[in-house]
Parts: sequence; structure tokens; C-alpha cells
Amino acid sequence: MKLMCTRRLERTKLQVTIRDVAKLAGIAPITVSRVVNSLPGVNQATRERVNEAIAELNYVPNAMAKGLRSRESCTIALVLTDITNPFWTTIARGKERVCSPSISSTWDITG
Repeated sequence: MKLMCTRRLERTKLQVTIRDVAKLAGIAPITVSRVVNSLPGVNQATRERVNEAIAELNYVPNAMAKGLRSRESCTIALVLTDITNPFWTTIARGKERVCSPSISSTWDITG
């Protein structure tokens, strides 16, 4: 079954939202949320429709939005006094090794 979207998204300019998926699947955004989070209360046919819409739109849940909503970001901050010091570099690499691949690594070096 091929789903047709009435509103075409310019994927380079707009990020696909849960509302876009819901509109394409013809259901409420809360139902999409239940499918994405693997919660009960959604029949199999609806799950399949949502998953097809997700695939067609290339929907990826926004981790920042989820963090704002749940007030949990699963972010680890590491503030270093001197990134050139081998001791701190070892600490930073250890953090990356322990956290990966469950947490993406982003380095923001300001100085």
C-alpha cells in the first residue's frame, strides 16, 4: 500500500515532524507517538500504516524535542580546563568509549 501525502515537504528545508507522519497516516499525533515509543493500545493495521508513513517521510524522532518534553536529555557534559593536557584527553576519550554507541559524541571546543 502506497500512502499519498497531500502536502509535499522540502526535506532540505523542513524537518519531518510527528504531525506530518500523523497527517499522512490519517491519525492523531498521539497515536504516532505510541507507535514510535512501542506503547500498547494501537492495533496492528494502524501500526503498519504509521510505519509506512514514517518510512515514506524518512521521519527520525527529534532527540532535542523529546528531551525538552521529558525534561531529560541524557547528555553528559565534560568541562575541561586544558584540552591539550594528555590527562584530560585520556579522561575525555574514556568518557567517549564508555558512552558510545548509546550516546552520540559531540565535541564543542571553545576558547
